[in-house]
Amino acid sequence: MARIISPEAAIILAELIAEHCLWEKNNMLTKDGFFFCTEEKLKPVINRGLEAQNKIIEQLIENNLIIKDVRGEPKKRYFKLKIKNIEKLYFGKNL
Repeated sequence: MARIISPEAAIILAELIAEHCLWEKNNMLTKDGFFFCTEEKLKPVINRGLEAQNKIIEQLIENNLIIKDVRGEPKKRYFKLKIKNIEKLYFGKNL
């Protein structure tokens, strides 16, 4: 997987998958399947600030693996996983 996306993107994707599972398990996903994950939540995992995180997240968006939306007040980053595309990536099939 890290050959198609950067190692840092693979780490963030893994963290977002874990967050998604937690939110899903607790029935906390939004009606349209989104969950939020803050800069502070990802910083210890990747040791990067907001700007660097956003560049890495953009890589995941460009590879059609996630959708990002900014919602609420105060504004929070919401994510939705594109499960089928992640499975294709994981199992080595073309996106």
